[in-house]
Amino acid sequence: MAWITRKTTATCPTSASWRDERVGHLGHYEVSNVLGAGFLEKVYERALLKELQHRGLSAQTQASFPVIYKGNRVGDYFADLLVEEYLVVEIKCVEQFSNEHLAQCLLRLFQ
Repeated sequence: MAWITRKTTATCPTSASWRDERVGHLGHYEVSNVLGAGFLEKVYERALLKELQHRGLSAQTQASFPVIYKGNRVGDYFADLLVEEYLVVEIKCVEQFSNEHLAQCLLRLFQ
């Protein structure tokens, strides 16, 4: 899961299991440097989608995943971006990460 903030920080997997080294450099710094701070998350989502496509990566916005509770589907989770059908990207426009942001990340990883 990758996070983008106004301070242009992000985390993303760098393990050898990832299919393509290019994804380690998602383009989030480029988007942040070009646009700067102050936009809504949707603007950064659209810009990052364009940047990923420019880099030859497949990406989908608002990718839907079922939320299962005790074997029953109770809703859907929508990721901001799904890259190469593998990496979930959540965009956050915040000055710094809070405990709530970390909890959201962990919850989504283990659903």
